[in-house]
Amino acid sequence: MLTLQKTLLILLLALVIASPFGVFASHEPLVPCGRNIDDKPDTTLAGEEPCTLCHIFVLAQNILHFLMWTAAPVLAALAFAVGGFKILISGANPGLRQDGFKIIKNTLWGLLIVFGAWIIVNELLQFFANSTFSSPWDDITCVI
Repeated sequence: MLTLQKTLLILLLALVIASPFGVFASHEPLVPCGRNIDDKPDTTLAGEEPCTLCHIFVLAQNILHFLMWTAAPVLAALAFAVGGFKILISGANPGLRQDGFKIIKNTLWGLLIVFGAWIIVNELLQFFANSTFSSPWDDITCVI
């Protein structure tokens, strides 16, 4: 059992270490300021957008989007795999089977809470605002 915990810890650490690569794959930085717009190191600073307080909220938004839309499904898949593996190897041990079902149930509840809250807020805002949003409700746009 201890080796399973070590394996899960190693997989979680690998996910945390590799998670920035998913952000960089989109070619959009975490904070869209304080850099050259054309991303060429030999250009002057004239094309650079200055960072403001608003960009801290953009950073928080980008981190939350990554956690919700990238990390949560990956971690849920790992949790489902661990729960299914415990059920698979339970054999005559009913404790492992109950642990497996508990992991799967808690993962489902977690996903329902995370994504259900987003859907509820989205629907309520669209209902009360009559869909007059110029951008998605969870999109922060900094105006200079």
